[in-house]
Amino acid sequence: MIGFAVLLIFSSCQKRIYQEEDNTVSKWSLWSDETQLRGINIWQKKIDRELDENFIGEGTFGPQFTADDFKKIRSMGVNYVNISHPGIYTVDYPYIPDTDALKNLKNLITMIGEADMFAVISFRTGPGRSEYTFYYGEDIQSDPENGWFDEKYYNEEVWKSAEAQNGWRMMWNLAAREFLNNPYVVGYDLMVEPNSAEVILGISEPSEFYPKYSGTLLDWNFMFPGIINSIRAIDSDIPILAGASFYSNLDWLPFLTTVSDPKTLYSFHQYSPFEYTHQGRKSKISYPGKLDINGDSIPDEFNKTWLSSFLNTAKEFMQNKNVRTAANEYGCVRWAGNGKDFLKDQMEIFESLGINYAIWEWSSYYEPFRSEVDNFNYLMGTDQDNRSDIENNELIGVLKTFWSKNIRRPSNTFFN
Repeated sequence: MIGFAVLLIFSSCQKRIYQEEDNTVSKWSLWSDETQLRGINIWQKKIDRELDENFIGEGTFGPQFTADDFKKIRSMGVNYVNISHPGIYTVDYPYIPDTDALKNLKNLITMIGEADMFAVISFRTGPGRSEYTFYYGEDIQSDPENGWFDEKYYNEEVWKSAEAQNGWRMMWNLAAREFLNNPYVVGYDLMVEPNSAEVILGISEPSEFYPKYSGTLLDWNFMFPGIINSIRAIDSDIPILAGASFYSNLDWLPFLTTVSDPKTLYSFHQYSPFEYTHQGRKSKISYPGKLDINGDSIPDEFNKTWLSSFLNTAKEFMQNKNVRTAANEYGCVRWAGNGKDFLKDQMEIFESLGINYAIWEWSSYYEPFRSEVDNFNYLMGTDQDNRSDIENNELIGVLKTFWSKNIRRPSNTFFN
């Protein structure tokens, strides 16, 4: 009996060792082996009381998130959160660390990690780039009838100033030092949706932009390799994500320069066709169906075949460049016609490509905010007039089906 007991103890220890060996991986392997991270985006901004009043939150940053919020998110199967967050350096000159932003980011990461999920840090703002770049054209001067902020809120100096671009290198160097070896942080997304072509030049086509502006301060390809170097001076292992120009549009991905760094991958945001994914409340565009996608006034077949062909750009980019990609944002307004199948078909394609993906966005549970902003609040279901949670609705159902495939979590993953 003693011998049998010893054998049981030995077998138990051996099993634990094998399990630990199986779960000891590099952070890079989470992005390079197959689809392992299926998650969500959260978004925050530095609150401006003049514009935001109190509906966005009571503190310095909002919309607000709590530890309980992340536990709810985890309970649905999510295993990573892309934090679309203000930069940890000031927007305006002189460019110095923003200690409040860093404190807020650390708090978010702690809550996400304690809910047993990984985090990716994505900076929306930073030296010479304000939050209002994401609302280009919605200022009062451009749209007197519907505009909601003064053009003074824009700051696009990052595309004009070498000093501002150096500020981004310093900001990411600070982030690399602050989060070195953090067990929850598994990636750095350098800039959310670089957009110099539109906001400075009014250009939307890469064929029009690159012949004239390649290698200038306006060229993200010129800027981002230096940011990578500033991170690598501190951390040689953390996966780095670089999105293409023009809001990380997939059409611009083939024009994105790749670097020699072996742990950099190239991300894209998938909101095509925009007429469908961001349709207004009065629109009736459904999937599958017919839609003039290429602007030639002739309706195109809008179905999974079209999606596969469109997303083939990512597949070709990976094959031609021998690199990895990720869909760090995708989604559609919750009332888009048959959105559940649109989301399902995309996630199936992402899975076939072996890439990670995070849906835009997961709304804050902070009541004043969610009662005002609900376009992408999938918990509210497909009825645009509904303002309460329906946790078993068809959109959540299809998301949970894919999130249920998640295995890797901080609690069962050891990084070498």
